[in-house]
Amino acid sequence: MSKKLKKQSTILPLLRLLESQTPIFLDRDQGNKRMPQLLQEAGITVQWHSQRFTDTTQDDVWIRDVAKQGWIIVSSDKGLETDPDNRLAVIESKAKVFILEENNARAVHWASALIVSRDRIYEAVNDNEGPFYMNVLRKSTSLVWKFRVPSVEDSAATASPADVSKVKTRKSNSAE
Repeated sequence: MSKKLKKQSTILPLLRLLESQTPIFLDRDQGNKRMPQLLQEAGITVQWHSQRFTDTTQDDVWIRDVAKQGWIIVSSDKGLETDPDNRLAVIESKAKVFILEENNARAVHWASALIVSRDRIYEAVNDNEGPFYMNVLRKSTSLVWKFRVPSVEDSAATASPADVSKVKTRKSNSAE
């Protein structure tokens, strides 16, 4: 089998998952803000806490219900992992939980982090049956990379011979 076909076969399940748009469920901390609208505008299927539950619904109850639906849980509540009842609910229901690292960031920042990370989120969901937790960072250095300071000498090393002669001509003309 060619390398190209192997690569396509690993991508196809991810594409199917993206097409099916497994909903992202925003807990009460995230779902009552602007984030649902921003994610929907980016084409992500979103469900949020106040659509299905009251503010008094215990976390372990909604975790089980949301996981039963097959939805991806997004929360900034670290208690989903540290509280024994919530942890048991995640384990028993095989929930897939993404924890936002900071509670105090604005909805637009978290929405942008989720939008940019959407491929990785769906890849993790596709590759793992659950239960699992993953952290989502608001800041990323992986999207802006390969810092370079340009110089004429560097461009001459990677440029074609015709480009190099243009640079040399410009240098000699500016010296006059």
